[in-house]
Amino acid sequence: MAFNPTPINFNYKQYLPTFTQSVLYDPSGDFTSDSIVDLQLINMPPWLQYENLIWLSSENKISFILRIKESYAFTMAEGNYLKNIQVKGKRLIGSGPFYVTFTTGNLPVTLQVQHTVLLTVSPTTLPFGTYIIGNPAPQNKTMQLQSEGNWSITNGQSWVTLSQTNGFGNATIIVGVNPAGLTVGQYEAILVIQDQIFTKQVVVTLTVTEGDTDEDYIYVSPNSLQFISELGEDNTTEKTVSIEASESWTAEASEDWLVLSASSGSSGVSTITVTVDSDELTDLDVSYLAQIVFTAGSIQKIVYVELILVEFFITGIESDTLYFADDRNKVTASNTSSNMFLVLDAVASNGQTNQPYQIEAPYRNGIASAVLGKEANVLLKSVVPTNSFTSRVQHTINPITVNFSAFNKNKFNDTLSVIASFQNVKFLTGKTPTVANKICYTPSVLHVSKNAVLSLSVLATSAPTDIEITGDVTQTISTSISNDVLTYNAIINLAPMNLVAGNTINIVWADLDIDVIIVETPAESTRLAFENEWREYEFFECRGTISITPEGTQTTTQLQVEGEKHTKVVAIDKGVDYTINTGYLYTQAEVDWLERMLYAKRKFIYIDDQPIEIIMETKSIETYKTREYTKGYPLKFRKAIV
Repeated sequence: MAFNPTPINFNYKQYLPTFTQSVLYDPSGDFTSDSIVDLQLINMPPWLQYENLIWLSSENKISFILRIKESYAFTMAEGNYLKNIQVKGKRLIGSGPFYVTFTTGNLPVTLQVQHTVLLTVSPTTLPFGTYIIGNPAPQNKTMQLQSEGNWSITNGQSWVTLSQTNGFGNATIIVGVNPAGLTVGQYEAILVIQDQIFTKQVVVTLTVTEGDTDEDYIYVSPNSLQFISELGEDNTTEKTVSIEASESWTAEASEDWLVLSASSGSSGVSTITVTVDSDELTDLDVSYLAQIVFTAGSIQKIVYVELILVEFFITGIESDTLYFADDRNKVTASNTSSNMFLVLDAVASNGQTNQPYQIEAPYRNGIASAVLGKEANVLLKSVVPTNSFTSRVQHTINPITVNFSAFNKNKFNDTLSVIASFQNVKFLTGKTPTVANKICYTPSVLHVSKNAVLSLSVLATSAPTDIEITGDVTQTISTSISNDVLTYNAIINLAPMNLVAGNTINIVWADLDIDVIIVETPAESTRLAFENEWREYEFFECRGTISITPEGTQTTTQLQVEGEKHTKVVAIDKGVDYTINTGYLYTQAEVDWLERMLYAKRKFIYIDDQPIEIIMETKSIETYKTREYTKGYPLKFRKAIV
């Protein structure tokens, strides 16, 4: 039996198109059939989909097309993913009418996910203010550009100057204006920035005017205004502009949504009220920009107005949902009122301790965000790994539960108004797993001795009980476990299975699919346990030599008796040093798994099947040696004083 091609390799990069892969499966050598029906692909990962799965009777082959599910791949973390899929169907026996079910061998499908650096430009508006004819040109401004590829800037106005118009990657662009030859008026230029994927625009504005004199002048204050409006709602905010002019003046708004209480006035000091009519505006992705042009004789002054449109929301966290503390989960809310704070009034519980706390975050441009869930790192207490190696499914760690209410708080009068409440929000330590629902780092292909014990951990909405073992040994390990506890840990003891070197078994449990290859039983082996970022323990089998060295450390003090100094032993700490060789590590994935132990906060060595806490004195693994030479490594530990 053979797939062609094999393996299947996909590369996915955000915002770029993906390609399909046609696959043929030739069953010759295993069976032939004039008819195959009920075809399906099984063990499909959520990032993969197939189509046109058919039996080509004329060629005695199965044909199908694979493609990446872009909507799912877009949300995945960067990295490499592997899944073994199979074809399942029914084939005709003889001349019929009997069909038997068949399942093919594995077709490895790999996916490399790469994130795309979005083209970003900041700021998106560059107002150069007012240029008075005859004066020096306004000072240059800087524009920050971020991209992961080649980019170019199109500048349609000769009075705008740029330090560079093309480049690669991130850059700081110096933008200037050359007003020589420009007459009185308002000028606007649009810079178009493009890379291979995205397009952005930056607006450059300049006002050219005659200068104020002792006899002819117009002054306006402030020279900029900002409004924040809620989508579809009237904005009742009023802002005032003061005008002082030597003669009568006029005011003109550049946009219909900008409303002035007066469009003209007489000499002297006066004020107008500015409001916005924004309830019909719908674009949430841009800042609305406008100008109020004040003119007195040949002199003009401009007030720049920015309107930000927001939709009322509170997002980022949902009730009855599990999150991971180190993802820095944010509660984000919108508010159009001035002088407001977002307040989260929360109570976190680990089932034994309730911890009330409050978080405040100011609204900026109508948006406020606050990080929730970091308290899981304190409330989720570490436990000691098991000393029972009976194969079973167990539950060892509960996520913390957070109930909280979100308020808007006025910073001047401290009044609170509730905007939302959330219940039963759960947090685990660590980050979202790279492989969905897998909260352990055990490789998908593992080399161990016949006496090894595996510890596998997953997330699941319902209890995964049966552990299916196939290959050179076929066995179902049925266990009973409470439902709806979210985290599950499977202990799988290989010793009772009577395996021998060279045997291969496949373990399927929950969403995990682990191939285990049995190697020669070493003269010495040592079981280590280390706590991963999700507070679950993983077992690592060392198949090299172990050296145990007792060591005593004395604590002394100096005493003076009758003018003579005496040394007294106050305490003796009995320590133990362990030097363990990992033995041969067969794959780079196993080396990477070993490296995970370096970052674990707690580690244990099993002596007579009892866990003893140890401190790892090996600080790094010289992976270049393990890759090029023996893939073995000495580890040094010291018994922890507990």
